[in-house]
Amino acid sequence: YFYLNTNLNGNFLLSKDLKEINPINDIFKNKQIIYSKKIDSTVFFCTYNGIYASTNDGITWEKRNNGLTYKNGDSFFRDNEKIYLKSGLNLYEFNKTENRWVEFDKDTIRSIFKILTNLDRKFILTYNGLLVKDTNNNLIDYIKFSPSYPNDMICKDNKLFLRTSGSKLLISIDNGKEWVQINEKIDSNIRISRIGFINDDIYFKGTIKSNSFYYVSKDNGLSWIRDTTLDDLFNYSSDYTNIFDRNFYATIDNGFSGFINISTDYGQTWENKLLPKINLSYPSCNSLFGTRNFIFANTHIGVFLSLDKGDNWIEVNEGLKTLNTTSVIEFNGDIYLGTTNGVFTAKLSDFGLSAIEEPKIENDNYLYSFPAYPVPSSNGYIRSMIYWDNNDDIDNAIITITNSIGEMIKTENRITLDKSGPNNGILNWNCSSYPKGAYFIKIQHGSVSSTSKVIVE
Repeated sequence: YFYLNTNLNGNFLLSKDLKEINPINDIFKNKQIIYSKKIDSTVFFCTYNGIYASTNDGITWEKRNNGLTYKNGDSFFRDNEKIYLKSGLNLYEFNKTENRWVEFDKDTIRSIFKILTNLDRKFILTYNGLLVKDTNNNLIDYIKFSPSYPNDMICKDNKLFLRTSGSKLLISIDNGKEWVQINEKIDSNIRISRIGFINDDIYFKGTIKSNSFYYVSKDNGLSWIRDTTLDDLFNYSSDYTNIFDRNFYATIDNGFSGFINISTDYGQTWENKLLPKINLSYPSCNSLFGTRNFIFANTHIGVFLSLDKGDNWIEVNEGLKTLNTTSVIEFNGDIYLGTTNGVFTAKLSDFGLSAIEEPKIENDNYLYSFPAYPVPSSNGYIRSMIYWDNNDDIDNAIITITNSIGEMIKTENRITLDKSGPNNGILNWNCSSYPKGAYFIKIQHGSVSSTSKVIVE
């Protein structure tokens, strides 16, 4: 099942066959959904009118408001077998026996905004201080940073790195047992707005007036080095990141749309790639979806597809009522695209992509051709992704095209096989000058061959 949140018209459930969208229940009509989450077999919806839960995929619902001061919630999270709800300024734990919410640390905790678990400890960041608990939820420590409060915290192994609202940096290398301030020797006028890890090193972003810069420490904060190499990567807001086939992809908002940053060395270096212009405008990428075979990029002016890990992109917008797209996912061989005018779906085979996983490469006598796309042809081109064995003689492959009555046609150098890697490439046929109709493209590689049917319009 897919669950789709709406604004004011209730919540909707996408049916199992993913062919139609049906309302879950009239109980949500004219209720604004704040947050939804599925934990185990229970689906939770937070509304301004209460918390609802279903254990049978939305067939029936029950209110779960017992114990709450305010009948709404901001978010759910799970810690082992316990379920917690953040509601307003408070945190609640669900008591399954009594079927009610119990306020968590009522006397001490207010305004919880972040909770993280590291090794055998739980860290709860609040506007009053930092609470440290063990695996049995027993309070170990309660640290205050008056007049400031903990603003952010990250962890790696047994190392914790904390930033306060007063721009103090503290580090713990024993999972929170002892804390040491590590920025006392740095200019007190620096306002710290970001912290993070780069491998085992720590860094922070500092700002004085309108000037921003980055410092890195390789010795747990004993000394800091100004690092200008981080400016190009971090001074822009990364709206979306993901990893496909061991490459890193990040969409960048730097005041100039159209950039996708790609790293092939696990983030050490990055290369900017520009999406194609549409009507003199560069598209602003909202998100990416892909595998080692392909990547879809949805933008505010259309959808783009890359078959070579982001080096080149083509438009794939046919059939869309609007080009303002917001999200893209794959499910059971279909692509689902969220737009400002509804949800659209297309089969992977419409783009010549019939499998998510890359075909297994054989040592000898192997050739695999994805279905050619688009069907029918668009903009005078037809393409297909090709995989072959580990032999290097693919350049000697024989490519022929016949029409529907078996006559071989002349290609006149209009068909090419462009390598994307050692065992794969993209077949391109410029069919703009050929009559409409059905054609068959055959590739002969050694003793094996592959034939694809294409339609030219």
